[in-house]
Order: sequence, then structure tokens, then C-alpha cells
Amino acid sequence: MSAGTSEYDPSYAEARVHFNEPVVDMFSVVRLIGWGQDEDDCYYIYLRHGAGQVYRSSAVGGFIALTPLKQAQSPDGLRHALEDPACDDFDQLDKWLALNGAPRADVFRLEDRSIMSTRVTPAKEMIDANQSLPPAPDLRAYDAAAPR
Repeated sequence: MSAGTSEYDPSYAEARVHFNEPVVDMFSVVRLIGWGQDEDDCYYIYLRHGAGQVYRSSAVGGFIALTPLKQAQSPDGLRHALEDPACDDFDQLDKWLALNGAPRADVFRLEDRSIMSTRVTPAKEMIDANQSLPPAPDLRAYDAAAPR
């Protein structure tokens, strides 16, 4: 299966929807900052709290979106520590990540690490976070023309 087929579009779209949000990858709360692909796989790009380390994780396992925490209030959670009663638990996690080395990204990272890629620049294509993000690229024509 080629990484450029439309089967990966849902993971790209999911990354766009949850861009800059706190999510759970495996067992850690991280910030989702992009999406990428190579010949074998698609992956999400995360920013880890602490040292602000950028890392990639396969889109096969996915992530857990924390949007259900919006408008949720834990009884004595971070709300009291941040002294902002208007914040919900989602906002508190967002602030916690920002205060601990994982600030909101200015751009959505879109990476294509394919060796023979002509679809997207082999380096990184950065998309300004204030702009609307482009739809998932239709790569079927490129995949059909690729040598077998």
C-alpha cells in the first residue's frame, strides 16, 4: 500500500482537525503539530512537554483526542492551580503544555519523506496556522504514474 493513496486521507484530516490541541499518544499528553508520510507509513507529528522535543508516531495506532474535556471541570484539578475558574479541563491541559515546553505551534507541519517524492517538497512544507489548511492532496495521479 502506498503512503500517498487516499486510504491515508482520514489521518491527514484528523491531524488538521486537532492541530495544536493536546492529545494522548500512547501514555503521554502531547501537542499535535502536524502530519507526514514516507514510502511505508503515515505519521502524526507531536511536540512533547519538557524539552519541547518534536517526534513522529505512526498514524496506524492513532491518538486519543481530548475534546470531551472541553467544558468539563474537575473538582480540584488544575483549575485551582492556574487560578482561572473560567478555564475548562481542556484549556488547562493546553496551558500546562505551553508552560512546560510545548507551546502552540505557529505552523502546521506537513512532511513528505518519500525518496522519490515529486508530490510535495522533500523537506517540510509549513502552513501558517492562521490560514485555512489545504485539503488532503489527491495523489492518485502521481501514484498511477510512478514506476512499478
